[in-house]
Amino acid sequence: DNPFLRLLGVELADWQPGLAELQCELRPELLNRSGALQGGVVATLIDAACGYAGLHAAPGAPPRHAVTISLAVNYVSRVSAGRVRAVGRRYGGGRKVFFARGEVFDAEGGLIASGQTAHR
Repeated sequence: DNPFLRLLGVELADWQPGLAELQCELRPELLNRSGALQGGVVATLIDAACGYAGLHAAPGAPPRHAVTISLAVNYVSRVSAGRVRAVGRRYGGGRKVFFARGEVFDAEGGLIASGQTAHR
């Protein structure tokens, strides 16, 4: 359970080892002054999807935790309405640090942003 993601209305749609998918329905509070999804929300979606991708815990297992030590986001296009989907995939790391890539898509599957993270 992540209180900040809950505040944003983010739902964990799929979670398995090395992969996480988050979804969020856009609403006025998540938009910037231009009426597009706020960049900070996009960065949060990438950060969270990547973090969850590296922290999968089987049902009944104790939750795993990490902190983000690096986050880079590339904004590609904008979205103003509908549902967005963030997909994170772990791609490497060791005992203490892992790396992941993430993407945010609009309802039609168009790329909104991509990013890379490191977590400890």
